[in-house]
Amino acid sequence: MARGKIVACVTVMALMCGTVSGATVSWTKGQSPPASWTLSPANPTSSSVISFSGPLDEPVYGNSCVAESNLGGTPQLTINTLTRTVSLWFQGPAPTICTLIWMPVCGLEGTFGPLSDGKWTFRCQTLDIEIEFTVGGGGSGGQVVYVDRSATGPSPNGSTWYRAYRNVQDALAAAAAGDEIRIADGTYEPDQGTGQTAGDREASFVVPDGVILRGSYAGYGASNPDARDPAAHPTVLSGDLNSDDLWGILNRDDNSYHVVTLEGSATLDGLTIADGQADGPYPNHYGGGILIQAGEPAVANCTIRGNTGVYGGGVAAFGASPYLANCQLSGNRALLYGGALYNHDSTTTLASCLLTGNSAGSSSVGGGSAICNMGGGAAHVTVSNCTLADNVGPWPNEIVLFNFSYSGSPSEAVRINNSILYNDGGASLIWSDDPATVVASYSIIQGGWAGTGNLNVDPRFISRGLWSIEGEWIDLDSDYHLQATSQGLNHGNNSLILTDHADVDGDGNTSENHPLDLAGADRVQSSKVDSGAYEGSAAEPHPEYVWEELRTFEITFDVPTGITYPVTLNGSYSHQVETNFRAELKLEVAAASAAGGTWTAWFDPEPGHVGPGITTVTWRVRGENVDIGELTPGATDVTVAEVTLYVRPAAP
Repeated sequence: MARGKIVACVTVMALMCGTVSGATVSWTKGQSPPASWTLSPANPTSSSVISFSGPLDEPVYGNSCVAESNLGGTPQLTINTLTRTVSLWFQGPAPTICTLIWMPVCGLEGTFGPLSDGKWTFRCQTLDIEIEFTVGGGGSGGQVVYVDRSATGPSPNGSTWYRAYRNVQDALAAAAAGDEIRIADGTYEPDQGTGQTAGDREASFVVPDGVILRGSYAGYGASNPDARDPAAHPTVLSGDLNSDDLWGILNRDDNSYHVVTLEGSATLDGLTIADGQADGPYPNHYGGGILIQAGEPAVANCTIRGNTGVYGGGVAAFGASPYLANCQLSGNRALLYGGALYNHDSTTTLASCLLTGNSAGSSSVGGGSAICNMGGGAAHVTVSNCTLADNVGPWPNEIVLFNFSYSGSPSEAVRINNSILYNDGGASLIWSDDPATVVASYSIIQGGWAGTGNLNVDPRFISRGLWSIEGEWIDLDSDYHLQATSQGLNHGNNSLILTDHADVDGDGNTSENHPLDLAGADRVQSSKVDSGAYEGSAAEPHPEYVWEELRTFEITFDVPTGITYPVTLNGSYSHQVETNFRAELKLEVAAASAAGGTWTAWFDPEPGHVGPGITTVTWRVRGENVDIGELTPGATDVTVAEVTLYVRPAAP
């Protein structure tokens, strides 16, 4: 086990080493006070050192001692990277006796930064100053806006988790193209927020062109508020405006027509969209979950469930080119066509998606319990590495994929690659007015379909969902991975894997082949890709892997003189990890001096699985209530905490 030393900072000057390189503050001398408080440059970047200056509560003080006596002490700066706040304050005790020397001061000035990109606040409670500013983006988008119903900060403005907007609508109103809205776990309704009317069924989360909506964050109060985990921190955008739905299918006549409306190149990532009810007059009978009427939006890592529409219970697309990747569409219902997706004169792509428990139509009309593709020559649907299973319609209209081209039928209205369409065996699940326009290959399709590499066999899922007596889809214990005996394993064609247009792994590379299956595992795990949304069979039981110590870091600190009260220490560090196997990492931290304190450590960002090879990981450490009065004043290189990095093989 290796050991290393790294240095922490005290909050008197800055709360984080690395990103914040320094902070200074001094009195402005003379008798001509600044006209107002200003920050420079006006549009700082993440490499800018920011200058500030401004007047005091009185035009002029005779000298700095008199100013300190009146204001409460020596001026200090605190930079808090967690709340994105730069605080100017006065450290007591304030002097009670000052020498009568005329050396006038009329303001304060100083510098701080560089700071990380985002919205920040410069404040001084004593002087009643609060200035919001943005680092990066030049005021033209590219900022992070925070939403958290549990946040407690005053005057919510979305600049930090502490001062997060309480409602998604307020963040959308403030966002510009290029902005990213991060939403903490919780349930959010579209009729809540400034300017919204409670109970308005036409209220919808309208995501503008170029805006990114990301969910599944831990949010305010968590040790790492930016940690993302859809299972641990689900973010639900719900159309159940009165929170009174029963079994997911009853008492819905007050629900939102469209939970989300996407425009242009908007993006949804890591969200659950639920409980929409598109049963109103045109256009409010399309797209209970998501309505897309133009543009090329992306929907990644989302769950779209429990929505209803006349056309398109889950999603309805018109004249658009949406891309859905690594999404689950389940328990959605269309009164006529397209339980999960209604595609009208649009070019829609589904990659590594799971469509289960969706329904459409009646005994006399309708169909496409999973997908309905309808229109002229502009209507195209691509289904790649998807699983469409247990989607039903009333007998005899049990069609899972319905394709109808009323004019100008394209040569490939529907393209199905490396996918699975299966219910319980028996009749074909595909209907098309022109079967030649549905092109399928390397797929398992119940009832069979012409094409290279297609099979008409039971795909042998691990476990399947079921329908309740009330007609609600229940899939809590379902697992649509393939059994080890499935013919769908290694059955696909690697050349048909789509590119990662929606960037499901968040690495910024949208030209690579789709890298992950629906469970987040590698998309190709052997020589050939599998059919369906999941790669590989369910994991076999294996012995519990043991965490091994990889390295311990000593957090060291130079003890200042004249400070005897508890402080907060923070640091941000990077380290290279080299393994010859695929691994996962964790951190543990403990106090290592008489100063004690409450210590936490976390990765930022979470590295996920690493290796084989060299991976650079970044992590943060924070010590609160560290009583440096217990340490020797002026001592250097004092170890105040130890952080241990652990590694173990990643589960297969």
